[in-house]
Amino acid sequence: MGAVEILNLRHAFDEKQSEAIARFFDANAATKKDIEEVRLEIEKLRTEVEKLRAELKSDIEGVRAELMSEIEKLRTELKSDIEGVRTELKLDIEKVRADLTVEIEKVRGEIEKVRVDLADKMLRYQVGGVISIAVIFAGFRYLVG
Repeated sequence: MGAVEILNLRHAFDEKQSEAIARFFDANAATKKDIEEVRLEIEKLRTEVEKLRAELKSDIEGVRAELMSEIEKLRTELKSDIEGVRTELKLDIEKVRADLTVEIEKVRGEIEKVRVDLADKMLRYQVGGVISIAVIFAGFRYLVG
């Protein structure tokens, strides 16, 4: 039953009843109006949420791109630093190797000197021994003789 039909029935009700019915319809109409306002507000909020999601996604992608750029920059710097350290280590190893080679040659020279000295002493000892034997033998011949 519509509002017009109810107004036509107004003479069937007393004033108090008519006002109560009118308030009832006003309350229902307000409720329908409120529901429509809430529905519209929900649609606005959904639209706003979607907009914020899109902005957030864009911001996240932007931050991700910046981070990837920073990471690549740091990776390049680290590669350069590592290569510099490798070069320094190679130079240090070559220097140590050269120093050790010099030391080894010094030790070889000292060993050779000791070997020559030892050979010379052994030769003197042997010659001295032969001379001693010859002297002993000559003395023995003289005595026996």
